[in-house]
Amino acid sequence: MNACSLYHEMGIKNEAASTPTSETVESLSAKNKEVGNGLLLKVGEWKNDTNFGKLTLYKITTLHQIITHGPLEITTPDMKIFEVEANQTQLNYASGIFNSNDITSTYYYIQIAMSVKSTSDQPALPQGVSTVVTSIGQQMDSTMDLYDSFIGQAIAAGATKDTNVVGLIKANDQEKVSSVKITFAEVYSDNSNYSSLVGNSNPADINF
Repeated sequence: MNACSLYHEMGIKNEAASTPTSETVESLSAKNKEVGNGLLLKVGEWKNDTNFGKLTLYKITTLHQIITHGPLEITTPDMKIFEVEANQTQLNYASGIFNSNDITSTYYYIQIAMSVKSTSDQPALPQGVSTVVTSIGQQMDSTMDLYDSFIGQAIAAGATKDTNVVGLIKANDQEKVSSVKITFAEVYSDNSNYSSLVGNSNPADINF
């Protein structure tokens, strides 16, 4: 996925460097603010994107949570929900991205940013995110509602790569989502053998 603010063993280790902070549009009294360049970091900030339409930051939490998945150390610096106002051309684009026909002119998506470090002594080939399940039970995966820029991104030994995953939230559910459970898929070695380094992870909780 281009521009548009969208960059990104069976055991899971979760560590929070600081207490999560969260705010919503309803609790913000300041007027919306347009951002010409850069990321949307405060609720109510907005920008126009050619492909998607008008993006407004609806909700954000900063947490710096660390998830260990085999040879990968995955840090999630923030999780956001965006409100999108789109025309028909932009809706057609979004339908292709999210593999969904249930998108209206105003819709919401969740974005989980990730910084992925390989601790392996050989290149790793992650197969991305298996599922994202919201606190109200909506499952997002590669067959519907989920766009994963993490899939198939080879990471050199000892290297770090920034990425993200975004998921379409069902209509009228944006206020109800308080957390997600994210499950990471298998990781292979990026060599001629493509041997498995780790299987699917256990679900990890990320909270607003």
